[in-house]
Amino acid sequence: MSEVGSVLAIRPRQENCPEAEVSVLGALFLDPTWTAENVRGILQVDDFQHPLLGRIFGASLALYDEAGTIDLLTLNDRLGSDRELADTGGVVFLQEAMAHVASPRNVVHHAELVFGAALRRRQLVALQKAARMIEEGNDLPSELLADLESRSRGGPELVCMADVVPEEASWLWHPRIPAGELTLLFGDGGVGKSHVCLAIAAALSRGDGLPGSEGVAEPSASVVFTGEDSLGEARRRLDEMAADPKHVFACGESFGLDSAGLSFVRRSIREHNVELAIIDPVVAFLGQNLDFYRANEVRSVLSPLAAVAHETGAAIILSTHVTKGGTSRAAHRAIGSGDFVNAARSALLAGSDPDDTNNCALCHEKANLGPMAPALGYTIKDGRFTWTGETDLTSVKILGMQASDEDRATGSHATEVLGEMCKDWAPAAEVIAQAEAEGISKRTIQRSAAKLCDRHREGVGTSKQVMHWRLKKATVNAT
Repeated sequence: MSEVGSVLAIRPRQENCPEAEVSVLGALFLDPTWTAENVRGILQVDDFQHPLLGRIFGASLALYDEAGTIDLLTLNDRLGSDRELADTGGVVFLQEAMAHVASPRNVVHHAELVFGAALRRRQLVALQKAARMIEEGNDLPSELLADLESRSRGGPELVCMADVVPEEASWLWHPRIPAGELTLLFGDGGVGKSHVCLAIAAALSRGDGLPGSEGVAEPSASVVFTGEDSLGEARRRLDEMAADPKHVFACGESFGLDSAGLSFVRRSIREHNVELAIIDPVVAFLGQNLDFYRANEVRSVLSPLAAVAHETGAAIILSTHVTKGGTSRAAHRAIGSGDFVNAARSALLAGSDPDDTNNCALCHEKANLGPMAPALGYTIKDGRFTWTGETDLTSVKILGMQASDEDRATGSHATEVLGEMCKDWAPAAEVIAQAEAEGISKRTIQRSAAKLCDRHREGVGTSKQVMHWRLKKATVNAT
């Protein structure tokens, strides 16, 4: 009997899924990146029935997190003091686990089998404990009742908000770029989006405050994933901005933001303690088969990328171009699906004055976590970037919109906010607050609500009357 066969013989009952446990390990050795990213949220060490397999699983993930790969000899050395592994065959067992796998792409199914078996074992233990206590005439403790009612890990569950710690927004550059979130930077080609990104990275590398921010901090690291500019060009620009290149890391190759790509981004941020990650342009990293005009496909990439930002605490800037023409509000001129704008907590437009291309501005077009920032001017002369302070240059002029277009765009934006928030009765104060966060005046949202919404007051006859708005049925049908 082979070493793998001997381990399988230890726990031969099919419902305990020993084959699945070995298959998970084999997939982890064959394709560490794919497997680690797909099973990490499903399995833990104590989900393996055989303790040896659990220890191998835990040590393998630890090695992957450190080195980005899993070398069997290194793993065998780390587990060298594990007598049970040595008796089972050591590295020979690990090699045969790899041979046990037809395709690593089936690992999610195998991991779910392992977890399902672990869940049934825990439920059985809880039931047996409950049965003994009932036979002895004892009441069941609350924690045991909770065990009996427990569901699969990762399933939906209600949480009492009194037990939730409120999160305060943190900032890389208040209020333009929140930390741990996605920020969208959009604009025409040639207006300096890449310069803006590198200027921010340069300031961080020196520990200098960004325009409008106070004080000087310790130098911090940035990483640039570029699909357009050469690394030599990026280095020249950084040198012209007096950046400290020791604190800037870069990758000049495009890659898809699939599980392997997201793992690379996450690892790059963690290994170098990065505070800012720049993906420029984001469409170069979406993969050839992804249609970035389809919301569901864009969401499948941006949601996991937002999770990477939350996990690491790094601000992630996504750079993209703008669409041509149209009278929609500025933020919706970012190329691709509207989910680029929806996923970002802040959106910035970079552009130049059509009458003076040397006069450029960074305009704040969306702010979910803080106030709107004033437009910030910059110039690029002879390839050299300089911030010039606050400016009255607007996104309307940058995008070539007329004043009437601005009015229509603002009204259209107000309609969008009402459509999103007032499908059912919503407190008017909350709708107004959201509208003002997106640059719509209180008067404009109230005027739009008067045309499109029914109204009623809750708490009539009390001192706490609250106005509510809801879209009229005709408006809902029209949308």
